[in-house]
Amino acid sequence: MRLHRVLPILLSLNCAWMTTGCGVKAQPHRANVTRAQVSSTGYRTEYRAEGSPLAVDTAIPAPVRLSQLKRSNTWYNTRFVTSQEGYRWGFRNTQFALQHTGDRGRHWEAVSLPANWMSSVASNVDSATPFVQVKAPGALFVLSQSARQLTVLASESKAQIWSQHQFRLPDDNLRIHSVSMLSNGDGWVVLSNATSGKVALLLHIQLADVARTQVQRVDGSTRAPALGGSVQAVVRFVTPEQGWIVARWPDGKVRQFSTQDGGANWRCHVVVSPPSFAHFRCVQVYAPAVRDDGTGTFVARYVGFQSGHAVVHTAVFWTEAGKTSMFAEPVDTIDFAVSDYWGTPIAWLDADSGFTIRDSRLIVTHDAGASWVWIPSRQLERALSQFPRILSLQFVSQTDGLAYLQSRDYRQTILLATTDGGITWALRSN
Repeated sequence: MRLHRVLPILLSLNCAWMTTGCGVKAQPHRANVTRAQVSSTGYRTEYRAEGSPLAVDTAIPAPVRLSQLKRSNTWYNTRFVTSQEGYRWGFRNTQFALQHTGDRGRHWEAVSLPANWMSSVASNVDSATPFVQVKAPGALFVLSQSARQLTVLASESKAQIWSQHQFRLPDDNLRIHSVSMLSNGDGWVVLSNATSGKVALLLHIQLADVARTQVQRVDGSTRAPALGGSVQAVVRFVTPEQGWIVARWPDGKVRQFSTQDGGANWRCHVVVSPPSFAHFRCVQVYAPAVRDDGTGTFVARYVGFQSGHAVVHTAVFWTEAGKTSMFAEPVDTIDFAVSDYWGTPIAWLDADSGFTIRDSRLIVTHDAGASWVWIPSRQLERALSQFPRILSLQFVSQTDGLAYLQSRDYRQTILLATTDGGITWALRSN
């Protein structure tokens, strides 16, 4: 495969660590990247292509550089909780700002926050941007960490009234790695060591009544180490009891932890890669979609080398009710697909339905990645030719979705909306 197809995915993997059909089997996807130029022992992994990098300038979806995104003074995050209600945020003139819409992005209003955050536009660290969690039309959380202090802003009134909570962390060398908040104020935060990049601890936040935090131990077993040995971990809770953590280790091994009692006890599953990935190393895991019964789905990307070239592959993993095994499916269809500027392969509506974009077209699954359907749309293809950078793709139902796109020069953004599952798209705002 040509360099301009595989390199944006490698660049997106680099961005994610520094800060995520057709039924036809694709051939291995290669780029001119030597083995010595790839390091995946820590949270940061860098890929450097040999030869001219200009080929990526024609790629759709286009790669993203976080530092340039911060300098752009455009809104680069969006999240909707209904087809009409949503938020957008980012750094504007180095000042963190948040806006709300109640009419599907046609009009936006500024949200007043009780805390101020400034950005170093040169930073590529993901925790430099506060984590925003939109859980229900009225529930909103903003989390940020500085030195030994974790700040949590919470609102139950569509960002009209805020409560501010500050918690002391056990170490001043920690950074936020992953967040999962529930609308009742319960939340779980994975914190990593800023120096080593390794996951340090899981923090349980409770904001109801008396606000408090508790460090939860995620133990392994004789077959798997504790969570603290991993270099990347993503957490997702769907109820105060049911939650998942998916973690990647320096050697590329992947493990999935599940709890049914709010994190007091965890069960560990050693994730077995598809047989065809025997000589590939997992380099990124993405946030899972979890059902109320504790089953769920997640995606991981793998990199291997063939004849001195990097080869990227993607796999979808899932569990089924009443079964202890975890199933895996290699999915070549989404090897070059992205759903946000982190390079996340799939935007999950739930554990069965997911959406993503590849080659200017929407791709959809409704069976946890077992099969994929291409949705052709002239409106989306034309929009991506001018705005090839995918900042976010989100569906709030099987039919209603939004795509937030940016121009190749980082200067303009547009918000598109669909009400028919992606066949037609209409401009909502720019």
